[in-house]
Amino acid sequence: MPRFAMRVLVLLLSLVACSSPPYGDASGVRSGGDQLMPDDPAHLLARALQDLYRDRDDVRYLRAFADLDGDGTDEGLAYMVGPGACGSGGCTLLVIQPGAQDFRVISRHTVTQLPILASRARTNGWRDLIVHVGGGGAAPRAVALRFDGTTYPSNPTR
Repeated sequence: MPRFAMRVLVLLLSLVACSSPPYGDASGVRSGGDQLMPDDPAHLLARALQDLYRDRDDVRYLRAFADLDGDGTDEGLAYMVGPGACGSGGCTLLVIQPGAQDFRVISRHTVTQLPILASRARTNGWRDLIVHVGGGGAAPRAVALRFDGTTYPSNPTR
């Protein structure tokens, strides 16, 4: 396997392996037998997605957690898949920050493709996100999303 293809495969698998189980259903918490606690980041992420996609039973997600802002608490990254979340250019990525009992949507990104990486580079204290774009007529490429102090840009192709 070419070296680049192997790296992409490893990065994709690392995103999927960041949490167990990586697949969820936005219409309900699917824990795969794990007991989720109310203040557990996975539970807060699932609650956020239930609220955001309450009327969509055709949306699923891959999840990963990373400390993006350096405060010692992981933010949730949810890669939404399904007809209600994807188009010809890719799918929707959500970055969600858990609080003590609630959550805040930091950003919503359209037309993203896997793999999604949290860079070591930081902008305004937050790690840059590297997303892949392509399809819908656009040439495939990696794009760095930089935090502007409040959010990340919503459309990575601009």
